[in-house]
Amino acid sequence: MQDTGVYLTETLARLARMWEGVAERATTPTGQSRGMQLRKVAEDLRYTLTTGRLPAYLNPAAAPTSEPCANCDGYATVVVTTGTRGTNGERHTLRVACRTCDGTGYSAARVAIPAGVLE
Repeated sequence: MQDTGVYLTETLARLARMWEGVAERATTPTGQSRGMQLRKVAEDLRYTLTTGRLPAYLNPAAAPTSEPCANCDGYATVVVTTGTRGTNGERHTLRVACRTCDGTGYSAARVAIPAGVLE
C-alpha cells in the first residue's frame, strides 16, 4: 500500500502538470487570461511541494504586520505593456515588482529604539 503523503505529492504534481497543459492550449484572450491564473496555481503547488510551506500570500500566519510600502502603496507588482504585439494580436507585457519592498507590498517593520541606546 502506498504512503498517503507520497500519493498526495504525486497527485498534486500531476495536477500542476495538467493545469499547465490546459493553460498552454488556451487560444482566446479570455482563455489566455485564465491560463495565466492556472500557471500561477501550478507554480504555487510546485513551491509548496518543494519547500513544504504555503506561499506567503496564502498563509495567514505569515501576513505582514507592517504598513504598506511608501513607494508602491501596497501594489507590489505591476504589469507594463512593452508596446509590441504577438502574432495573434495580444500585447506583450512585463511583470515588474517594486524594488523598495521586493514585491511584498509592505515596508520593513519599524523598530523603536529607546533613547540613549545609540549614544
